[in-house]
Amino acid sequence: MNISENEIHLLVDGNGQVIKELDKGYSIQTKKQKEVARRNKDMRQDRRHFNFTDMEKIKHIISKLSIVHLGYLLHLQCFMEYGTGFLIGKDGKQMVTKTGIQQTLCVSKDINKRFTKALEENEILEKIDGKYRINPAYHFGGMAKERKVIKLFTTTLKLLAEVIKPAELGFLYKLLPYVHFDTNMICTNPHEGQPELIQYLNEKAISELLNKDYKEVKTLLRKLRKAGVLAKTTGKDDERNNFHHLNPYIFYRKSGRPNDTLNGIFAASPYCPKNRGDFCTPFFHLGGTFAPYHN
Repeated sequence: MNISENEIHLLVDGNGQVIKELDKGYSIQTKKQKEVARRNKDMRQDRRHFNFTDMEKIKHIISKLSIVHLGYLLHLQCFMEYGTGFLIGKDGKQMVTKTGIQQTLCVSKDINKRFTKALEENEILEKIDGKYRINPAYHFGGMAKERKVIKLFTTTLKLLAEVIKPAELGFLYKLLPYVHFDTNMICTNPHEGQPELIQYLNEKAISELLNKDYKEVKTLLRKLRKAGVLAKTTGKDDERNNFHHLNPYIFYRKSGRPNDTLNGIFAASPYCPKNRGDFCTPFFHLGGTFAPYHN
């Protein structure tokens, strides 16, 4: 609310004592209005390229593909054209042959043949008007609308794919349906709005959820923490109560920038904008746009 020329408002403390008179030139905002304004500002400044992943629908993919193929599919998100989902090759053109996939992923002909066959059999890879694209039921750009989604940031995901193995990328893919909206932590109910009801997952619970050997999961999580993709929070009363945040500069569900807590946790990460020096520059293309959707 803006104060007009003939109005005077009084700013008082909790005891009713006048702190200051507010005349023309001041504006009054509620706490909620300030938060909305901050989020809108962050959205205008955030120009990183990202694609959306439908958290519910990729559960079908996870049940069908091997962990290595999931890793290749996650890497392939870096080469999706905004809006259309068509895959872009190294020549900057839309892919018309599967050889383009082989070249962008830097894999052998045999590996690419098995991978693309698995994608086509499960209707993940489509050929439309002679060009290949990822099925937008699973991965897409543009408007999220009412879908439960997570953003995959192209630049940092591409950097990550250069330093970890396809199977490790595939393990991360399996975690995407379980990223909580507010905290970016791994949990069984990622759309729960009541903090006290969120069921976060420790290492043992993650291994059970993904049906993988506990020691193998423990080793994978340690590697991913070392790579700066995950961060562990340990409970005060029991060290076995350890929970994991996913790096919001690679995977994030909310609009705008991560909150101060997540910023602090991943401040030393190689994917943190201040460590890369390229955040919010005008040269970044916005790969997706948020419309209201359910968390």
